[in-house]
Amino acid sequence: MFSLIIPVYNEEGLIEELVARSVKALESFTPNYEILFINDGSTDSTLRKLIEARKQYARIKIVDLSRNFGHQAAFTAGLEMALGNYVAMMDGDLQDPPELLAEMHRMIKDEGFDIVSGKRQGRKSKRLKITTNLFHAFFKRVSGIEDMENSGNFSIMNRSAVNAMVQMKETIRYLPGLRSFIGFNKATLNIFVKTAWKVNPK
Repeated sequence: MFSLIIPVYNEEGLIEELVARSVKALESFTPNYEILFINDGSTDSTLRKLIEARKQYARIKIVDLSRNFGHQAAFTAGLEMALGNYVAMMDGDLQDPPELLAEMHRMIKDEGFDIVSGKRQGRKSKRLKITTNLFHAFFKRVSGIEDMENSGNFSIMNRSAVNAMVQMKETIRYLPGLRSFIGFNKATLNIFVKTAWKVNPK
């Protein structure tokens, strides 16, 4: 079983494409999968469109949170419910290309990694990049984790790593940091718009 977790918040304009591309991507490498859409308190037609999509794709599951709890809480809800031997996390704005899941799955299954993370390249504005770098520098300083700049939500973990993540009960959660903290054998896949390649594992 392969599980894909996608939190969504007011993404009504993207749902059809998000569903179609995600289903196509998963079916390219596995017939046994589930897609968990975590509706994080959307106030538009996101939930209605997800329910319509489920009528066409039976492997879609919908978790409808009672209000907007935030991105990290939504991912956490998905991790606690996912049934897969391999579990992927992906943002719902399609900046994480679902087409890369096949390569990430191959890396984790055939090359012996426990965690494969996607690292976006060349998409951030200069101001956002500076802010992100400052955050990572601060996080590394207080946490002692050295590879934070390689961390993002887009990732695949095997069941052992997922179980370790679920056991972490921090109230204030930053999942890329927790994913780095738990250890395990990691690799990174660089993402340049529609191009990706492997970098040296960490």
